[in-house]
Amino acid sequence: MIYASQLAILRDLQGRMRKRFHKGGPLHNLGVVTLLQHRYVDGIRLVASALVEDVLSEDNFEAWRRAPAYQLLAGIMRLPPEALDRIEEEASRMRSARRIPKDPNQILERIEFDSLLPPELIGPPIREVESFLLLPPPRPAGILVFVGGSFKMVAVLRLFHRIVLDCGHVPILLDYEFPPWVDSFTACTAAMDNCDLSVFDVSIPEGQMAEIVHHYEKWKQVSQGTRNPGILLVMQELFGQKSPRIPPMIPPEYKRRCKRYRELLDAEKHLKAFLP
Repeated sequence: MIYASQLAILRDLQGRMRKRFHKGGPLHNLGVVTLLQHRYVDGIRLVASALVEDVLSEDNFEAWRRAPAYQLLAGIMRLPPEALDRIEEEASRMRSARRIPKDPNQILERIEFDSLLPPELIGPPIREVESFLLLPPPRPAGILVFVGGSFKMVAVLRLFHRIVLDCGHVPILLDYEFPPWVDSFTACTAAMDNCDLSVFDVSIPEGQMAEIVHHYEKWKQVSQGTRNPGILLVMQELFGQKSPRIPPMIPPEYKRRCKRYRELLDAEKHLKAFLP
């Protein structure tokens, strides 16, 4: 379901943006899990589609032959060489003619790929197939720390990013422009939900206020307010401890977690004291 969803997202983007995206990763992985279900014809066709994507995207045969799709088809499934040659020839021809299809099945149908397969497909041992499954990378060392705030103060946020990194943890700062089809609030809250800790600069209360409220509501829902929420709020001090006022949108339980700083060194001290 995960790999099929990834593939569906790429196909949807192709239709909306009117451009081709390389879909080899989800096609390959979807093919592998299909092979593990002993659905050999369907699995091989999916991996062959991934090979088509590789050939359409590369102009060097050594590059696509080193890729997982070709290695699986040639070395594990032991497809006839003529079947692989036909894929390479037709996909290369279409690429050279600048007639690159968005759907790799078009090329498999043009060469009548199914007719090139052995009459009876016998799958290899499960472990051989599993070795080609592109598993997600292991979680990085340290904890994930979401860094949020107004991008009018992005230099301060990038300082926090560096401090978190220097402390041996993994900072998550989404300081780049989102494409038009991505809702920034949804993307930020999804990233924050997967982090262990969060730190926000609230000196300029803007969109991060909604993210803090989201953090609060999830904390109340998950822990009923019994566990440490794992959030630090910092804001610049102008003329004294009560200037400026803490933004009213911050939930009362979080107001006491708001630390003030007059200099960046003070903000760094607050952050280091917060991090484990």
